[in-house]
Amino acid sequence: MILQSLTYKIMVMRYYKRTMTYVPCDSSVVDIIILGEWLLNSPLILVVEDNVSNLVLATRLLEKQGWNVLSVDNGEKAVEIYQQHDFHAILMDVQMPIMDGYQATRKIREIEKTTGRRTTIIALTAFAMRSDREKCLEAGMDDYLTKPIIVDDFFSKMKHYLES
Repeated sequence: MILQSLTYKIMVMRYYKRTMTYVPCDSSVVDIIILGEWLLNSPLILVVEDNVSNLVLATRLLEKQGWNVLSVDNGEKAVEIYQQHDFHAILMDVQMPIMDGYQATRKIREIEKTTGRRTTIIALTAFAMRSDREKCLEAGMDDYLTKPIIVDDFFSKMKHYLES
């Protein structure tokens, strides 16, 4: 049982791209409780970004705050993974292959109508015009951040939504 718990723990930690010191004990129940507390005490954030540099930057910034991060590279995958997890927030690039951020946001908002939950979606875009911001809000996004990421603005918005 301890081996199964350890295996599960390692898989979950790799999935969440986090590290944790493992101390074997006699009860796998204790292992699961420790893992559960670790995962539950930190917000889970989905980063949807097709540019590897931007993806790595956003992920590292979030992880440095102790937040759990999952990432995908297009809107179609975002919609799929959204249905499998309860995210506290989603950072959504707007221009991506397969399905863009506008389409993905609309689909997520449609799903939310059937589930009753509402997840904060913040656009990540290189477009900085007022009309671009309005387009993001019309698609159902809650807020808007421009790239390149300005760290103070990034954390200010994230904390605002995660604490409310």
